[in-house]
Amino acid sequence: MTVAYPAFSFQNPLDLYDFSASETSGSWIIDNDGVMGGVSRSQLSFSSTGTILFQGSVSFDFGGGFTSVRSVFETVDAGNYNGLLIMVKGDGKTYQLRVWHQKQFDGVAFFQHFETTRGEWLEIFLPFICFQASYRDRLLPDHPTLNRREISQIGLMVSDKQKGEFSL
Repeated sequence: MTVAYPAFSFQNPLDLYDFSASETSGSWIIDNDGVMGGVSRSQLSFSSTGTILFQGSVSFDFGGGFTSVRSVFETVDAGNYNGLLIMVKGDGKTYQLRVWHQKQFDGVAFFQHFETTRGEWLEIFLPFICFQASYRDRLLPDHPTLNRREISQIGLMVSDKQKGEFSL
């Protein structure tokens, strides 16, 4: 599927995190499939080079099949921005970048898939207009669109029947 995007400007970006120092790296929470009996595992670590490493293993045992990490922060007004620009070095798997516009942990998430290339750094732009609403991995096609003026959480997820080790 090909999506045509309007012209986007990368002037005046808003940096959400600076991973070069612990005080600017945010507070992160691991949320794996153990909440539903699964045994997938993951961890998040910070490097001295200013990057984070999200890695682990996805297992389908005991009804599992996903692992994720997320950060809750003070609400960000991204109304004047067109999307999120991420730089990733992955393992060839497909991931989800997820955002929420409520503070509660269990609620509607807005996600977009992105693909990685094993061992290569990629700069990926994820337009807000392409984020889809979901609740517990079920699409919500009739749900209102992402309120980008009140973004309060961001996360990464690996799921979609991608069993085994992962590293992003």
